[in-house]
Amino acid sequence: TKEAKLIYEVTSWCLNSRKLVGLYRSSQTCYNLPLQNPTVRGPDASNTLSDNDQNEAFPSVVPNFVAEIRSDNDSEDYCY
Repeated sequence: TKEAKLIYEVTSWCLNSRKLVGLYRSSQTCYNLPLQNPTVRGPDASNTLSDNDQNEAFPSVVPNFVAEIRSDNDSEDYCY
């Protein structure tokens, strides 16, 4: 699937880049973004600096990198 290929590519990129430190995550990870109105998001793939919050259901961190596959029925208004 497209998601599996994306996760593979991000994982390979993280493992092969000396400058990209941290942990890579799949779509099973969600983030509670520290905004004025907190929002939980679950990108298809992401990278975070550390695993300090790994025991939290929705860590309050902003990932260094996220990737999301836009499906045909996703509105462009909600894609950045």
